Amino acid sequence: MYRYVAAVCLLAVAGCGAPVGAPTDDPAAAETVTPAPVPSTSTSPSPSASVDRPVGVDGPGIDDGVVDGAALGAAHASALSGTYTRVVTLRVETDDRTLLTYRESRAVTDDATTRRRSYRGPATARFVSGNATATTARTVRSTDGNATRRRTFVGGDPAPGTRVTAPVAADDRTVVASLLDGAVVASRTESPDYRLSAGTISGEAVPDPLAAPEGVTVEAAVRRTGRVDRVVVRYNARLDGRRVSVTQRVFWIRGGDSFPSTGE
Repeated sequence: MYRYVAAVCLLAVAGCGAPVGAPTDDPAAAETVTPAPVPSTSTSPSPSASVDRPVGVDGPGIDDGVVDGAALGAAHASALSGTYTRVVTLRVETDDRTLLTYRESRAVTDDATTRRRSYRGPATARFVSGNATATTARTVRSTDGNATRRRTFVGGDPAPGTRVTAPVAADDRTVVASLLDGAVVASRTESPDYRLSAGTISGEAVPDPLAAPEGVTVEAAVRRTGRVDRVVVRYNARLDGRRVSVTQRVFWIRGGDSFPSTGE
């Protein structure tokens, strides 16, 4: 009997001296045990701290992730070399029809420049002098060291002497400055190196017949040299009191224009 009582006391003492967190057969007690957190000594960045970041990125014409339009335009113009082509497209639509489809290509070589413009839609007449009903027009202008040659067609017929203006007219530097001033770096990628975005554009970037742009979105791809690959702009505007949607694309390609306007 005394040996039994002594054994029970020894077991009780052993249980009291068990370390905290030791295994137990009591399910309720097991559920209350919370392992102590293990501090991490890793200094690796979290997945969210990748190279894709909206600010704090510098580059040609980009300071702390924000674009200086004039500086980026200058860097872009300097980065253009050899034979290249700038293509501009503009599309103006209402809910039920397309008012204007415009395309301009400007191919540049060391000794010559060829510019092609084509217009289609009822808004074409706004850009053709002396013709209030024109729905199509196209122009070709070639310049080399010797001379400048022009050809103009309205409605498919030659129209020498007719003045046809461009809805969007600017050189490479000005195009970039007007469309991307104030844009921010949306992300960094391997190619292209920067992706930019903006919610506004300058008034000089809006074609003359259009007014009150709103809902603007601008997206662009830029290389680390400052060369802009492409810019896409979308917004709503007013044309003669009507609401229209506008899409403008500008892109630069190496070599000549792979998609010249038909018939030129």
